Amino acid sequence: MKLSRLAIGAFVGAAMVLGQGSAEAQDFSEPAVIAVVDLERIMTEATAVVSAREQLQELSVEVQKDITERENKLREEDQGLQQQRSLVSAEVFAQNVKEFQGRAAELQQRVRSVRQTLDEALEGTMERIQTFALEEIAKIAIERGVDVVLAQSQVVVARNVFDLTDPALEQLNKRVPTVKISGQLENLAE
Repeated sequence: MKLSRLAIGAFVGAAMVLGQGSAEAQDFSEPAVIAVVDLERIMTEATAVVSAREQLQELSVEVQKDITERENKLREEDQGLQQQRSLVSAEVFAQNVKEFQGRAAELQQRVRSVRQTLDEALEGTMERIQTFALEEIAKIAIERGVDVVLAQSQVVVARNVFDLTDPALEQLNKRVPTVKISGQLENLAE
């Protein structure tokens, strides 16, 4: 999963909090306490993520039903248009075809717009959840005296490393058990 600028900023901020003090004031005689976290797993299993995906799935089904109805109406209109080809003048038929093509283009634009809105809503929600997750990881790291937290996917070999994934997931689920996706999505199925 690609880390957003906001998430990277939160992670850097957490690292700054974890690395309290200047380099001169730090005691390097003790080894750094290192932990890992599986952020991808957190962003898959968190209850807020599951909630967001379920809401978007339900909305997608409603929107698809609306789009299918509109497509069916356009098909019927197209059939009717083809049937009237021999019944009306060429000019009237050409005007009717032009109007039909305009409605078809509007539907295609609506489909693109709806998909973009759904994608943006999911991305924004995931970024918010990821920010909360990084805040929880930072809190846990401070509580446990961890100096460095690395993404588990970036660690090849590690000995005696704390894994903060489960406690971070647990804390995130307590802090943000669900999310409500609203705003610009409420009227998509109309």
